[in-house]
Formats: sequence, C-alpha cells, structure tokens
Amino acid sequence: MNIKNSFVILFISFISFNSFSQEIQKAPINTENDSILGYFLLINSEKPSKKIIIKDIGAYTLTYKEEVFDTITVQKTHFATGNFRDMNENSVLFDVRNESIEQTFKDGSLMGSSNDYSSFYYSQNETARSIALKDALHLDYSSPARSLVHTTGVGTMVLSAAIALVVGPLLSIEYTKEKNYTIDGKQFYEARKLNFNESTYLNGLKIGVIGFAVGFPMAKLSKMIRYNLTDDKMKADRDFWIIQKQTEE
Repeated sequence: MNIKNSFVILFISFISFNSFSQEIQKAPINTENDSILGYFLLINSEKPSKKIIIKDIGAYTLTYKEEVFDTITVQKTHFATGNFRDMNENSVLFDVRNESIEQTFKDGSLMGSSNDYSSFYYSQNETARSIALKDALHLDYSSPARSLVHTTGVGTMVLSAAIALVVGPLLSIEYTKEKNYTIDGKQFYEARKLNFNESTYLNGLKIGVIGFAVGFPMAKLSKMIRYNLTDDKMKADRDFWIIQKQTEE
C-alpha cells in the first residue's frame, strides 16, 4: 500500500466520521429542555437591525459575575457552558452542563475550579440556573455552519499530523530479500534487510504539511465569537449585544 492510498483511506474515514457527527447534531438533543415557547436572539445595541439567532444545536458559554459578600474575595466569575431556556426582564434561565469558576481574592491571588454536571449528580443543577442580566458579561457562540468549519479544520490538522508523523514513517519502512544461495537453479532466501524509503517519507511529510496548512486557518478563523453583553437597552455601542427572547406565535 503506498502513501497515496493510505491518505485516501484516512481522508474517507474522516469524511465519514464528519458526516456521522453532522447527523448527530441534526438530531434533537434533550428536547424536554428546549427553550420554552420561543428562541433567543443577540441584538446589537447600536444597530438593532443586526441580529444573531442563537441555535441550540450545540452548547455555548455564558460568562457572568457573581456577587460576593465576604472579606477575602473580590470577585467570582462563572464560565457556564450550556443553553438558554427562558428569560424575563431581569434574568435568564440557563441550563448548565459544565462550568469553570474563577475567584479573585483581595491579596491578588486567583483560584480556579471546574464542575462537569453531566458526569455527577448535583442537586442544585436539576433545574435551569437563573442568572441576572446585569451580571452577564459575554457569550461565546458559534453558528452551526461555523462550528462545522471549525470541526473540519481541527480534523484536517489531526489527520495531517497522523500522516506526517505516523503513517508516512511506517509506510517508508521496507524489507528487501537478500539472496543467500542457489540449489538446482532455485534461489533461497534466509534473511531480510530493513530499509527506509526517503521518497515515500517525504511524500507523506509533504501531504501532512499541506493538510496542516489548510486545516490551521480553518480552525483558527472559525473559532467561537465572543459577544459582549449588556442589559442597558439605551446603550448604543456596536461592541455590545442584548439578549432577547423571540416568542413563537
């Protein structure tokens, strides 16, 4: 099997996996917890006509601050990953799957922790969490199309690295027979010689480098976009967005 055939097999495997992932994404996820009677929008505070529809195909990250009432902590920041469920004028209900918490202390030190609620039971996470809109800092979100491009880019990078660092070198190893003796006109072999085919290796390395060069910008340019949030509807700043629920009629 040459390096080209190996590349084709790996590429087909990646495409098949990617297609399978898309089918999974299309399937309804936890439909009992879908946003209540509507969907959510991000509306630009300077240009209200500029809107982003938030789709619940995948999770996104809402960062918010928590009020602290002790003598040693300055601020506690939550990076919660999950989905919006409902909202009112003052708060939003957010279904948290996992989160990271960063605490800043008055002496300048930091302490971080993380919780994955999908892997263990936590009674306070049975229902969606109420988060005050005034405490929401920003939302990291990608549209389904953008997420697909990012996944494809990362997959291409991994596939290319595998070809360059694993598949190419392995296929470059060749065993050649050494002729030992001849009996009655027949040749007999008792040993094999190990060789390294530099041409095959360089071809695999070339494919890996080209693939990585294609995948890296795809992954880099399609990562999640951070939207700064505000609850001030009178604010007119193109860098800030307002969360709004659009009720289905």
